[in-house]
Amino acid sequence: MNRKLITLLVVALLGACGGVLIAVHPLNGLGRGSFFHIVFSLWFALLFGLPAALIAAAAFLFSLRWYRNVLRWVATAALSITLVAGILVFSYVPGYVLARRDVHKAKRYCEELVPLLDAYKERTGHYPAAIDEVLPEDRPLPLLLKVRGFYIYHEETDSFVLDFTDPRGMMNGFDYNSDTRQWHEWS
Repeated sequence: MNRKLITLLVVALLGACGGVLIAVHPLNGLGRGSFFHIVFSLWFALLFGLPAALIAAAAFLFSLRWYRNVLRWVATAALSITLVAGILVFSYVPGYVLARRDVHKAKRYCEELVPLLDAYKERTGHYPAAIDEVLPEDRPLPLLLKVRGFYIYHEETDSFVLDFTDPRGMMNGFDYNSDTRQWHEWS
């Protein structure tokens, strides 16, 4: 195999791995269709991908006449950067799907906690001060509920709120209020 082709394939593989890593990153604010994901991907594409595409095109055209080996290598390297930028931008699609699934899982988990919280109130006369008292040990917390405390107890009104952020927006989230028994989307 040609050395330039191997270089292009290695860079493309690294770019694909980077795109997949961003799309499925376990940290809420850094990946999985988050606001940061799309901003970073577009920033990289505009700052590096677009200029690299122009450099690749110019280097390839000039390599037909002058400095054949050097300019073809420059064109290959620039095309590789363009490919990485494209993969990052397109990684947003699976990341967004995963983020939507994460929101659904977090809501479903919270809805399963409501009967446990109500049963606790039946036994003790008030809701628990900390969610740890009713969390099922056999089910791990969904990703979006691991980032920060999602249970807020209001002692004065003996009510609670289940709250988590939505990574798909800049300052979006959902909360479930025990008084209204409904989800509310906030931004």
